[in-house]
Amino acid sequence: MAAGAAAAARADHKALADALRGVARGDAVVERDLEVYRAAWRQPAALTGMVNWYRALLAKDLPAPEQAPRIRVPTAIVWGARDAFAVRELAERSRALCDDATVTYLEEATHWVQHDEPERVNEILLQFLA
Repeated sequence: MAAGAAAAARADHKALADALRGVARGDAVVERDLEVYRAAWRQPAALTGMVNWYRALLAKDLPAPEQAPRIRVPTAIVWGARDAFAVRELAERSRALCDDATVTYLEEATHWVQHDEPERVNEILLQFLA
């Protein structure tokens, strides 16, 4: 297990659980949710994959949208405006990579939009998939 993944696994994934608790609004993340996350994090190579995704993203310069491969399928981006980990500009940069994309900003949501506003996220996804 990579060093970053090992650190994330310490104390039954306390740092990851605290990140969810500390960023999502109110009681959006409850203990039963955290147990589901912990079960997923315990899967072989799960944490290494998570950590490596961020390492790869930070280790290289992203190409300009006009030079990047295009995403040709319709895409829905749901973005928490109060995201403490990713700036709003990333949503717009993501949209620029797509031929057909919509971005919906949930002004009161954090990085964990599915916990903060589950009904609204479900509504957005159902409309998109219809």
